[in-house]
Amino acid sequence: MSMWADKQSRNILLMLIFVTIMGAAIAFQPSHRKTRKSLVVQNSEVAKKSALWDDVEGGIHIPTGLIADDHLDLVVNNCTGCHSAALIRQNRLTADGWISIIRWMQDKQNLWNLGSNEEEIVSYLAKNYAPTEQGRRKNLTIAKNEWYELEN
Repeated sequence: MSMWADKQSRNILLMLIFVTIMGAAIAFQPSHRKTRKSLVVQNSEVAKKSALWDDVEGGIHIPTGLIADDHLDLVVNNCTGCHSAALIRQNRLTADGWISIIRWMQDKQNLWNLGSNEEEIVSYLAKNYAPTEQGRRKNLTIAKNEWYELEN
């Protein structure tokens, strides 16, 4: 029986060592949240002087395809680290709709509290990715002489 107790004690000790090492390894890795928060640029004037604006052509931020406008930096730094900018570009929402999406990401996807940046991010999104009145696609434009009769 004492041999079993020694074996059990050794296994418990090995498990505690393993858990301690893994816990330390996880604790010392940079947290995704902390890393992303440190990248947030607080002022769009600072951002316009940053390298981010070097990648703008024709009013579009080339790496992301997002519209270049005030607070683009906040959107790039807070959104595109976790998901593609295509998710932003394909959606058209009101300010309330964008806030609803942000709350869902905070509740279900562990998005951090955006703090004072939230208003500026929502402002950018609601201005540049607002709902449009057009349907599925733009209407076709066909010149008068391009119509033809179908023959049976």
